[in-house]
Amino acid sequence: MKKTSSRLKRNLYIIGLKRSGTTIFWETFRQDKRFVCFDEPFHPEIRYYTRSGVNNRKGTLDEYISNSSLIERYWSPIQPFEEIYPDFLGHQVDYLRALTGISPNVCIDFVRCHAKIRHLREIDPDGLVIHLVRDPRAFVTSHLNPYGRWLSPELPARFFEYDGWFDFWQYQTIANLLGYKGHAHERLLQLWKYFTETAEGQYPDLTVQFEHFALHPEKIVRIIYELIDLRYEQLDYSKIHMPNPPYNPAHESWWKAIKRYDITPGFLYKGFDAFSYVDNDNVSAGSTMTNEDRAKIVAL
Repeated sequence: MKKTSSRLKRNLYIIGLKRSGTTIFWETFRQDKRFVCFDEPFHPEIRYYTRSGVNNRKGTLDEYISNSSLIERYWSPIQPFEEIYPDFLGHQVDYLRALTGISPNVCIDFVRCHAKIRHLREIDPDGLVIHLVRDPRAFVTSHLNPYGRWLSPELPARFFEYDGWFDFWQYQTIANLLGYKGHAHERLLQLWKYFTETAEGQYPDLTVQFEHFALHPEKIVRIIYELIDLRYEQLDYSKIHMPNPPYNPAHESWWKAIKRYDITPGFLYKGFDAFSYVDNDNVSAGSTMTNEDRAKIVAL
């Protein structure tokens, strides 16, 4: 974990890639009723849910539904091609100011704003910007095996040769916009590097590796409460656990790609090396870690 600011803040802004643990991180602060919490406010389907009054399957939209008139007036999505823009558009600024005006303490989970941290600070100088980063190998695996199901019958046997569709969260679209080449895992690694370095280059107040948060959630949350000068109250961490390991994390193809794209080694979670014994030819679609496997990692 890296801290770059000692100034006390008011609101929490979580910046992270899709499939990087931002929702479970955000849900930790949602337990604290002193916060009003918004999950992915620039998602293109927010207004559909507020107009229908129906929550999503994760149950993360209550705050939007209860503020439906504000959403109807101000809501402004960020499209995939806009994720690389350094500034919010005018109506997106108005939307953010409307959301942060609802409560003295607001917590927002962003997955489309890595390039916009500087502008976010101009909009809200009193916000604490937290950059949540997942091991790049785990990030790539989660996009080729979302929710425990492989995207193609080619997977996982041809994991490092797979060139097919992986646009579940529009990252294939963005990779194409940026001109990235290579197999799917290579293009996703390049995206991880691009967005991670873009965010880090704007000096977030706090950088947290998701795997470290999963191991020591209360320790990290207490530090965040100190930074915003808010009294810590006991929270429930029982739903937080180590994520599934990357596909064959010690495979030489990972290390070749990591070297080729100059991936920062500090974000590679060493605990995943314990899973190098996995028989890659026999990993089935939908396979998940057992509690025994999780215990092995937590003990590291």
